[in-house]
Amino acid sequence: KSESLYACKIHPEEKWGNLTKEIRTDLLKNTKKVMLNSYKSGGAELKDFKNPFHTSDFTLKVYGKTHTKNNNSIISTTTSDSRKSWYCPEEQKLIKEIKFTKK
Repeated sequence: KSESLYACKIHPEEKWGNLTKEIRTDLLKNTKKVMLNSYKSGGAELKDFKNPFHTSDFTLKVYGKTHTKNNNSIISTTTSDSRKSWYCPEEQKLIKEIKFTKK
């Protein structure tokens, strides 16, 4: 979830109804891409999971991280769907915040 949303620059609390058709399509494509890349690489290796058959070369961009490649902070929070999410508040803004700052 965190990786797909980050790839599209979508805030984890954003509502589906606020997303344009283009953003929804991008999210679906990126979700499929992240899942396929993870599967082909043998999954992401985490502190509590290591692939017993080979070392994975799948690289996580936000999940379990503290900073993005641009050195922006990543925070971890439990979202309204009761799932833990990692995201970059600098790069993943709610749509209403984006509209507000454009005025």
